[in-house]
Amino acid sequence: TLTCATVLPGTSGTSASTIAGGNNDLTFNFSGPTTVSGITFGNVDDFTSSGPTNLTGTITTNGSQSYSGAVTLVGGTVLAGTSGAFTGGTIAGGNNDLTLNFSGATAVNGTTFSNVNNFASGGGGTTSLSGTITTNGAQTYTDAVTLGGATILSGTSGAFTGGVNGAGNDLTLNFSAATA
Repeated sequence: TLTCATVLPGTSGTSASTIAGGNNDLTFNFSGPTTVSGITFGNVDDFTSSGPTNLTGTITTNGSQSYSGAVTLVGGTVLAGTSGAFTGGTIAGGNNDLTLNFSGATAVNGTTFSNVNNFASGGGGTTSLSGTITTNGAQTYTDAVTLGGATILSGTSGAFTGGVNGAGNDLTLNFSAATA
């Protein structure tokens, strides 16, 4: 149980059980891989992982989630909260699905996807994109999408039900099937 905002530093960490957050923030600051596997966050407010992070299962926070290092999906992954940010790293999918369900802003900027199967971003907020996002399967955006920079999207199909605001940036769509 977290009794205050908590920063866990070190070389690596594994968390595969329930963390009772007490509405406090949790930061993993490991230089080596951190594995967050099938974990249940109970009332964790904001979650930050600043090093390489392995993800699987459903990870829900009351507040934001931020990943600034390389992310590896070791299973199907659903992330939910008020906002999410992936900045400057890579997301290696292992042919697993990634779903982002944030009610506010989701930022996937400067992040390179590789071997992610299907990717979905929704939850009622907005999604900011830049960089190259390549999936083996479909990409589905139910939030309003704004381009934060030049963006290349590739996969089997793309769906943009919330609309796209280019904000003066280039968008390249390389889908092998119909795009809606």
